Amino acid sequence: AVTSLRVTIFKASASFLRRATRDPTQAAWLARQSLCSRLRVACSCGEPLAPSLQQLGMAAVCPTYMNAYWASEHGAIALGHLYGTADAPLSADARMRAMPWVEAQVWVPLTDRPGESRTRRRVATTAGGGSEQGRLVVTQPWPGMARTIWGDAANVGTPGWKGDNKAYAAAYWCGYADEEGRPLLGFDLGDLATAWPDGSFSVSGRSPEMLKVGGLAVSAAEVEATLL
Repeated sequence: AVTSLRVTIFKASASFLRRATRDPTQAAWLARQSLCSRLRVACSCGEPLAPSLQQLGMAAVCPTYMNAYWASEHGAIALGHLYGTADAPLSADARMRAMPWVEAQVWVPLTDRPGESRTRRRVATTAGGGSEQGRLVVTQPWPGMARTIWGDAANVGTPGWKGDNKAYAAAYWCGYADEEGRPLLGFDLGDLATAWPDGSFSVSGRSPEMLKVGGLAVSAAEVEATLL
């Protein structure tokens, strides 16, 4: 299809590359497609992309194989890599930067009991490495992420409005407070992430998908990335 339709932009989930690492026949098929000579840019989305998979994508699919972070609720891409920027060369580390309309941070809940506000602290990065792992949070909204609410606040909850505002607020906008107990506005995306000193982020996976190993909480995505 890439050849016959003259496709130059390609987007797929990380599973597309995982199949090539697990099945030698898939890897051989991918190599025969000569995609690097045809594609101008490629992008991964839909699930976390490990650095090893991005390295494979840049070698076998397209030299400009970028990682990107989307979700249905956002209405738009939230994290990614700008294409063709000479001052930010692409590296096979799966790191992403917040888009210009997104204010992203990594927060660590200090308490996490059901029905109770969680105080938080913003993680600190070190000069030599990334921060500790925390929850990826967006601190400022933008119109595309809540199209049935934005600019229509007067009709929220009325009979003609479609949606469940209480469920929306409880799932995404509640549950955090500062050290003095005052509510904080933070769109908790439910994913584990690391913040880096250069302003980029690494997303490792869903926060509920955790394993207890020797008393430590390890995300399933971290285990998979290590195996890859």
